[in-house]
Order: sequence, then structure tokens, then C-alpha cells
Amino acid sequence: MLTDTSRLDACGWSSFDIELFLNETGRKTRDLGDWFVRLLADFSEGDRVLELCCGSGALAVAIAAAGYRVTGVDLDQRMLDVFAARLAREGQDVRERVSIVQADVCTSNLDEAFDFVILEDDSFQYLATHEDQLACLARAHEHLGERGRFFLMFETPQRELAMKQAYDYDPIRQMKTVKADWEIEDEAGRRTTVRQGFEARRLTWPCELELLLKVAGFEVEHRWGHLGTRAPFVDPSTEQYAYLMQKARR
Repeated sequence: MLTDTSRLDACGWSSFDIELFLNETGRKTRDLGDWFVRLLADFSEGDRVLELCCGSGALAVAIAAAGYRVTGVDLDQRMLDVFAARLAREGQDVRERVSIVQADVCTSNLDEAFDFVILEDDSFQYLATHEDQLACLARAHEHLGERGRFFLMFETPQRELAMKQAYDYDPIRQMKTVKADWEIEDEAGRRTTVRQGFEARRLTWPCELELLLKVAGFEVEHRWGHLGTRAPFVDPSTEQYAYLMQKARR
């Protein structure tokens, strides 16, 4: 059965070459592995980790290298091919701890409970409606063990709207759309900007996020504005939502 990838079209992910995203200057230097390994060490009660929208697998591989068993789920097969190639360069011990699954995070059912579920790097914003966002949160809740934790991280609306890059914003749909400019760097260090495709993100305000999480059955344990410092989230914020949650007590 073919996987429905229409969500990739709606948010713009099908509109540009994946290599532009992977080779963007900021992307190539992004490394949050140590922060997440520390997060897991402090809050996970087991070693089974699910990463939703895992992309090219950089974070999943870093977590697996620290000894965790990781399942990565993503809809974009192009990204999963990069993930598989990255994983193939690792030792057998890491490879055996990683599973890669192509699936829609709003509908997937892995028939497994995990100790920790991660959704980060703005992936939540690419879900264009309340219904899609709630469906994704429901899948995270469904795949979480009773004592497990869910970590959600993405940019705040204030940060998105403060960015200098030109954008269109629809306040009714809360959608920000940008023509994608990719700054890439060659082996000699020369930087070039390539314009190709677009990105569409739904901006979610704090009170709205809190309601979505409550409806999805989560109880927020920590509200941080930055994963690395774990400084408390303060509204309004031009940083991030970095929320750590458990299933709500019944």
C-alpha cells in the first residue's frame, strides 16, 4: 500500500530538494544530541525511545549511541534514506538498537509502548490544523507507556514573527508561509543562497498549546524556554516551547 504523503505537499516539504535542507549552514552545525541524552538520563525510566518526525536520523543515532533503543518515524522517504545511510556508517551495536519506519505521525500505530517520545525541530508546526495537531498528540499519547514521558519542542509564534526573512501570515489560519532561501556552503567555505520551494507553518500560541495538550490527555511536568539551559518558559517568549509531559492522572 502506498503511503499518503499529501501532508508533505501541504507544508512545502515536497517543494524543494532535500539536499538543500541537509546542507544548509545552520543545519550542518546543529547538534542537540548531548542535551537529549542528558534529558533522557534525567527523566526516562527505560531505554525505549520513539522519535516522531525523525528526519535524517542525526538525533536518533546520537541517542542510540548512548545506549538507548530508538524507533524513528517519518513520512518523507527521502529523509529516511539519508537516515539509513547515516546508520549504515555506525557500528553494529548502534545499528541493532535503531528501527526506521515510514509512517504518518498523525495515523501511525506501531503496537508498542515506549518509555520516552520525542517530537522536536518545529515538526509540530507543519501540521496545518487543530485536527492534525490533536491526531499527532493522540499518537504520541497512545505510544507512551504509563510511566513514560513525552517531550515536545518548537519555536514560539513571537520568535517566528520576529524573524527577518520576508513571509506571509494568515491570522485566521495562523499560517506563516515563506519562500525558502537556503544558505549552503561548499567545501571551500564559499556560501551561496538558493531560493527553491516554500515552507508553511502553523503558529500555536501558549494558551492554545496548553489546551491541545490537555485535550490529548497530557499533564505538563516542566515548561522550559530552552532545552539546553532548562530556563522556565515565560510568555511572551522569542525562544522555544520545550515541554516535558506525562499522561494525565485519571
